[in-house]
Amino acid sequence: MKGGLCIFTKKDFKLLILIFISVLIINTVFGGCVVRYFLNVDCPFCGSTRACISFIHLDFKRAFYYHPLFMLLPVYLFLFVKVLNENRYKKWFAIICILYVVVYLFRLYYYKKLLFV
Repeated sequence: MKGGLCIFTKKDFKLLILIFISVLIINTVFGGCVVRYFLNVDCPFCGSTRACISFIHLDFKRAFYYHPLFMLLPVYLFLFVKVLNENRYKKWFAIICILYVVVYLFRLYYYKKLLFV
C-alpha cells in the first residue's frame, strides 16, 4: 500500500509471522522459555506473556509485577523487524535493548536468582 499508513512491508509481515510461529513451536516443545529450560534462569522476556494476560484482565498491578516493560514488547518486535531491513531504527532498538537488560539484571538481583552466586 503506497502512500498509506501501513508501517510494515510484506517482508516485515512475513518475518513477524515466522517469529510468532517459531515462538509457539519452541514453547510447545520445551513447555515455556528455552533459556529457563536449559539454564534454570529467567530470560529478559520472562513474565511478558503473563503480564499481557493480566493487562487484558485489567489487573495492572500484577501485569507490572510480572514484567514492568511488557508494554514495550510490541515496540521491541516492530523495531527488531525494522532493524533487519533499515538502519534508521537501530538507535531506538538499542535503547529498548538496554532497558530490557537493565530491568533483567535488576530482577535477577532482586529475586536472588543470580547464575554465579
